[in-house]
Amino acid sequence: MSFRKSLQAVHYVRDLCLPRLAPLWLLTNRGLGASIPVLRMFYISVIRSFIDYAAPVLIQFSATQLRPLELVQNEAIRIILGCPRTARIEVLRAELHLPRINDPLYHDPRTPTTPYLRKILGILTSVVDRAMMQTEGSDTACINPVYKARNVNCIRQKPRPVEPNSLDFELMDDHILKEFLQKDILDDAHHLVFATAEQLTLLKNART
Repeated sequence: MSFRKSLQAVHYVRDLCLPRLAPLWLLTNRGLGASIPVLRMFYISVIRSFIDYAAPVLIQFSATQLRPLELVQNEAIRIILGCPRTARIEVLRAELHLPRINDPLYHDPRTPTTPYLRKILGILTSVVDRAMMQTEGSDTACINPVYKARNVNCIRQKPRPVEPNSLDFELMDDHILKEFLQKDILDDAHHLVFATAEQLTLLKNART
């Protein structure tokens, strides 16, 4: 593969990917074909790998300019799941756990892309750091990783509230993001409804 720093690179990669949709379609024979996990692996290995390889060149283009590659992936997703074009592509993409084409180009895959995940990662990192400081200099901790894991769990348990004995309890939401706790319902039972905005959007757009 060779590239030029122009919009032709997007169409060049698209033209390389399009012929590989044919064997993917042949593998989806519902009688003798491959399973969905195998088809997903085939897509990532044979088609998506071209796009990822071209990422250093494609990173200069906007999401609109990368639209031709997004359409290739959308077609592959519909082939894998056997869904018509009327199906919501956001739901299908979530079903296969595939990111949009431009997502990996602008985000470090090791860094969470949402504020909630970044906050959770920061909390976990601080707990592990505290556990490592407490076990520093202990030969037992260096030899036995189970000891380190037990120490981390002990640190996590300290700020936890006492388990409730009845339905009439007060929810301590200091460590819960406001947008994550959707409802606190108390009737014959106590229901706590948790969901992110993205999950609610997917549920709203899902076809039953």
